[in-house]
Amino acid sequence: MKTELFDENLVKKEAKRQNDYLNTFLGILLFTLGFSCLGLENPTRGAVVCIALLLPLFYKAIQYVPETIITLRVLAKEHPENEEIKISLKYLEKKYLGFKSIFTSNLVYMVGVIMFGLVLLSPDFVYWVKSS
Repeated sequence: MKTELFDENLVKKEAKRQNDYLNTFLGILLFTLGFSCLGLENPTRGAVVCIALLLPLFYKAIQYVPETIITLRVLAKEHPENEEIKISLKYLEKKYLGFKSIFTSNLVYMVGVIMFGLVLLSPDFVYWVKSS
């Protein structure tokens, strides 16, 4: 998308920084914590305790949202009549923050979320893994 509002290469770099954080740190940590909790007598309780550690790290991930998108959100609130800002913001959010983008760009993160979520929310999964 060609516009004077943002530099697409800069947004790509900013999005890569967020993806790197999600994949190389948070995704691996979630998977490791979920897997480690399986070794406890009550894995679900262990996962609940781990949430206290994870909440600030999820907050940190939000701070890695591309700065350009944050700036466009502020501009969109200040100038709701400007269609170019709205269209640019929608384009960038879909391309870099949409579900498809997050899922395909952050596979390690998604595997970690699924693993930790299963340990936290699925006693059947915990039973299945522990009985194998």
